[in-house]
Amino acid sequence: MIIRLLSLLLVAQLAVAAYLYWPKTVERSAPDALATLASDTVAQLTVSDGESAVTLTRAGDGWALEDGLPADPIKVGGVLQALTKQQPGYPIANSASAAQRFEVAEDDFQRRIELASADGVQTVYLGTSPAFRKIHARRSGDDSVYLLELNSYDAPTASASWLDRSLAAITDITTLNLAGRSFVLADGEWRDDSDQAADANAMEDLVQALSRLQVTGIASDEDRQLWEAGETSLRVTAGRGNGDEVTLLLRENDGRYFLLSSAFEPLFTLSAYDAERLTDARENIVQTPDTGAREMTEEESATAADQSDPVSYTHLRAHE
Repeated sequence: MIIRLLSLLLVAQLAVAAYLYWPKTVERSAPDALATLASDTVAQLTVSDGESAVTLTRAGDGWALEDGLPADPIKVGGVLQALTKQQPGYPIANSASAAQRFEVAEDDFQRRIELASADGVQTVYLGTSPAFRKIHARRSGDDSVYLLELNSYDAPTASASWLDRSLAAITDITTLNLAGRSFVLADGEWRDDSDQAADANAMEDLVQALSRLQVTGIASDEDRQLWEAGETSLRVTAGRGNGDEVTLLLRENDGRYFLLSSAFEPLFTLSAYDAERLTDARENIVQTPDTGAREMTEEESATAADQSDPVSYTHLRAHE
């Protein structure tokens, strides 16, 4: 009898021990997004790698860099979409040690992204990448680690990497002035200052080159020296349908191309492809009388030749 009671007690103890120490399945929910802020309420985005950082600020319908230049809306939108709308699925880990291992800890991360809105600031950490467009991510205040469809280079910390490279493009062009000649778009037809029809193909080439213009970056101090010593390849003033006018000045030096726009303060670098599209279009307009465009007068030829003379920043600004 005593042995039977002891056996029953032993079984009971084993049952209690099994209940207490048996691994339990932790219910983990999949969040709708890592950041709970609505993307259209985010007013500021700050990206840091621990050593350098860049802050982007909402400006009207777009985004601006710290120096006021426009940021690439597609690039900014991609990061916001990944953080505020993309469902990351279930967490792959949930511990402080995992955060360290995947480099999404507060003191060990590859990217720290802060989203600020009127409702507060939320922080997301990006870490290691197990595959293309897969990156470990964790939101502040939560040990859960998720996989996002994003790359670390989608969130750079260099301001120039966020630059909207189409910022110098000019659209809705209705007037053009170059090489001493003026052109007006009326009833779908380009006419010059003597009311003669201009070469439609040549004009369309220039309009397309201007509307699709892409800068490659902001010029350095060394680039500026090359600019000052370079030769002007093109100067064109374009009028838009809203009444605004923008003047572009293009220069080349030792195979490098530089662009100055009256709409922005910095000097920009330009690819050979975009530069040659502009200069080729200009040549087709002012130097091809056999295509229907009239030959330039001596005065116009002299004006066009003057474009190779040095022109300074202040000279362009003073004439805008």
